[in-house]
Amino acid sequence: MPRRRRLVKGRRDRLTNGQRLELLTGHAWFACPGVPEEAGFGDDETARRAAWEAYREQLLVESEAEGQAGRRPWGWWRYDAPEPRDKHRHETLQLLALGEIGTAEREALKPTWLLYERQASEVRKVYGEAAYWEQRRHYGIPDTWRPLSELAGEYGIAP
Repeated sequence: MPRRRRLVKGRRDRLTNGQRLELLTGHAWFACPGVPEEAGFGDDETARRAAWEAYREQLLVESEAEGQAGRRPWGWWRYDAPEPRDKHRHETLQLLALGEIGTAEREALKPTWLLYERQASEVRKVYGEAAYWEQRRHYGIPDTWRPLSELAGEYGIAP
């Protein structure tokens, strides 16, 4: 005897995986027709904005916990940012210019900046000063951040 399949109904008290991804990245990457848990918002801008308002804090905390210092979810850029996201500029540099990165987040970024500063210093040896500064900007290191030689003592590494 054939078995009747039940449809899984979407829950309205939480975000689906697709909706969560859409608010974090701007895309419902794995949206599958007929699978409610993976559905995004589609063309429903009102629902998307309402979900961002309801889940903003949770998504920002989640993003930060995933090691996303110097970055913001797509929903933040879409609904909360003082200016649109400039795709031609590193996100961290744009957030610094907007004054959106606080002291704690800067501290969280320093190990990453240090890693990329070392790489930029190697680029300087081969390609010169202009390439060094371009490399730093490419990796989101602000021009005002102290170079590796000044940080060597702080982090116990050779310049």
